[in-house]
Amino acid sequence: MGESKRRKSEMGALYGNPDKESIFRGVPITKEQGRSIYKFMITGTWICIGALAVLWGVVRLGLAMKWWGAS
Repeated sequence: MGESKRRKSEMGALYGNPDKESIFRGVPITKEQGRSIYKFMITGTWICIGALAVLWGVVRLGLAMKWWGAS
């Protein structure tokens, strides 16, 4: 019970709102911002994977159609 009271007095208005809490003490990023960054990174990763697949397909098709003169 003592730990809970200490934490409540230390956090003040942020107590009970986990999204506004910092991820780590020294890092000025909240959990909510961390989730947004994570979502952005995952979306960007899938876009890059799709672009890589399209590029691979163009290269393979180009080689098969002899667009670049390679045999």
